Amino acid sequence: MGHIFDDLGVLWGRISSTGTYAQIYEKLAEERDRFGHAFLTGALTAKKITWDKYGEAHRARAKLVNQLADFFKKYDLLLTPTLPFDAIDARGNWPTEIDGKPLKSPLHVVPFTPPFNLSGHPAISVRSGFSDRDLPIGLQIVAGRHRDDLVLQAAYAFEQARPWNDRWPVEVAAMAV
Repeated sequence: MGHIFDDLGVLWGRISSTGTYAQIYEKLAEERDRFGHAFLTGALTAKKITWDKYGEAHRARAKLVNQLADFFKKYDLLLTPTLPFDAIDARGNWPTEIDGKPLKSPLHVVPFTPPFNLSGHPAISVRSGFSDRDLPIGLQIVAGRHRDDLVLQAAYAFEQARPWNDRWPVEVAAMAV
């Protein structure tokens, strides 16, 4: 597809945070303590977004949607990793680098999913195997807009061909005993 966007995570963050802030700003004065720290931090970044940056994000989103429409005229599905590394530690210890390169933004931890949150394309993640550290690895399946049926059919076919529910990460399996 080529590279036309510098940072879709930042664009998604701008659109997502402004939408979230618009929904909750009236509740902040009385119910601020009901929101989690990470959620609130993300939503409050909307206050720092200028109108020109907001407009830029929406123009980039439209460009992404158009480029993906061209892609899905040729292909039924797009397959990507869900993450660029093993599963993230459930205790919240997120990586700060990938292959020795520091991450510039926390959103870079999940580079493959925001484009489709931003574009509105149906996507699903299925377990595709295990890493050398015995952690699950995900496969993201994406289809053209309004083709949720293809995503679900592909996920079902993949899970039928590669069943996963008979194997769990060692730590999870130990908790079940």
